[in-house]
Amino acid sequence: MEFVRQLWELRHFLDGLQMRMKFGELSRAPLELLRLELAGAAAQCDWAVRAPDPWDLDLAEVPRERRVSMQALHDALALRELLFDALPGVRTVRVRGFRRPSRKTALLVIRGTLSRDAKPRARSVTMKALLSGFEFRLQNGVLKGLDDVAVMVGPGSGASAATHGEPDVSRGDGPGATAAVGEGSQNSF
Repeated sequence: MEFVRQLWELRHFLDGLQMRMKFGELSRAPLELLRLELAGAAAQCDWAVRAPDPWDLDLAEVPRERRVSMQALHDALALRELLFDALPGVRTVRVRGFRRPSRKTALLVIRGTLSRDAKPRARSVTMKALLSGFEFRLQNGVLKGLDDVAVMVGPGSGASAATHGEPDVSRGDGPGATAAVGEGSQNSF
């Protein structure tokens, strides 16, 4: 019965993702869910940061990347809210947000271990994200890669991560219900 409940909660999350996050505040590009894993009271979620809005492509690089970075932080906070709303049995979530400069590589730009109990109150999106448990590097308003994780995406092999001090969660190892989506599948919301 527990498995059926998790499936219903997972479906509720995916429906919410499709409805609430199809378009961002600063970009009309879709949010791409890469992986969601449920294991009891814990979950892991990976997503790809939205691409710049087509109307922003004529902007200079720094202002365009600032808008992409702000959208990524807005999405991270919205994803946190959706995860805890749709999955009431989940107490903690490990998240990772990747920027995909090409179809073969992904750069980790946001990560965190989030707790349902955290109730951040801040006006700044950046401060709210930090108080929520997200880790990221902003330089001149632009998200930079987190140095200790590099991910290579290969056709047919899914994703593999080289990490320093952090387990490889890109393969979906471990118990629990897993919804993994990869290259070539329809997984944009």
